[in-house]
Amino acid sequence: MTGLTHFVVVGGSYAGINSARAIFAEAEAAKTPIKLTLVSASTHSYYNIATPRYLVEPDLLNEKITFDVEKSLRKHAGINEFEFIYATVKEADFDLKTVKYSKSNDDVTDLLSYDYLVLASGCRYSNKAFKLNDSHENTLREVLRLSKSIKSATNVAVIGGGATGVETAGEIASAYPDKKIHLYCGSGILQHLGERVSREAKSQLEELNVNIIPNIYYTGIETLSDGKQKVIFNNDTSKIFDEVITATANIPNTEFIPDRFKNAKGYVKTNEFLALEKYENVLAIGDVADKSSGNAVDILYYHLPVLKKYIQKNVFKKNVIITPVKSHAPIEIVPISRKGGVGVAWGWSLPNFVIWLLRSRNYGIPAAGKFL
Repeated sequence: MTGLTHFVVVGGSYAGINSARAIFAEAEAAKTPIKLTLVSASTHSYYNIATPRYLVEPDLLNEKITFDVEKSLRKHAGINEFEFIYATVKEADFDLKTVKYSKSNDDVTDLLSYDYLVLASGCRYSNKAFKLNDSHENTLREVLRLSKSIKSATNVAVIGGGATGVETAGEIASAYPDKKIHLYCGSGILQHLGERVSREAKSQLEELNVNIIPNIYYTGIETLSDGKQKVIFNNDTSKIFDEVITATANIPNTEFIPDRFKNAKGYVKTNEFLALEKYENVLAIGDVADKSSGNAVDILYYHLPVLKKYIQKNVFKKNVIITPVKSHAPIEIVPISRKGGVGVAWGWSLPNFVIWLLRSRNYGIPAAGKFL
């Protein structure tokens, strides 16, 4: 098929895959085929939500937690033309409506032209176990390495007071009650979820004998000759651990986007409809966008509905109203062990049995393929 409206989606994880599915579905509903090209630096998506559990139960890596992106999306393509490109995007030119990408580490690049561009390249962590930085094989290798190191360690430091740090410290302490687990949480634990949730999380961690150290920040980590790791702190002190797990620094994958379209932290600046100012054919979906809290709830309940209405109105010329993305109260579930955890939804604290039912019992692993 030629002459089709061409969508290019950058990113092959939760945001990119579900954006592509939404575009396919709208084209099917309009009975008007489109062409969609998805560019991803990994051939597979990764169910990263359960990483804290994988670290203490590595046998779970034998479950279905990675998914072939091309194979998954081809099942949803329907009447549409679909191409998957395993490559790294190097540059986006919004004036020329092109994306430059490379299939290897050399300087050889190819060019894609688009009618509509969806930026869904996501973020990466300082530790690649928690999110895909490149290939899924590298991420799984790091998960296994950490798991083995944790098992043999006596004392472990987890750095980060957000959800990932709290979950990781809780899972390790629950699985290995004889180990000394230290959680360096900076300004506090889960501060973004409010004081009540923060206190409850602190209480649950203390019940697991996690040593919580607030108001101190790490400035560097050195690997010593014996394999141990020395953490250097901002108060001119240091401490040595068998293993150090950094659960900080959500880094947006936006190096290919010109600086003028990014905020000070590197996230894509968008209007209330997730489009770039003066470039209405370019949208940012998921945690790469500045209007995101960085979790799957935002994508599912706030970003994808806007994307669908945008396509209906701008591509298929339907008379619909696009509801703008607005700030909302946090919606987040933070398991701390198999027994439960903490969570909040639209300003309400969630009871422990809800946390257990929705996340703590199995981290949603059996249903991982539903959205990947």
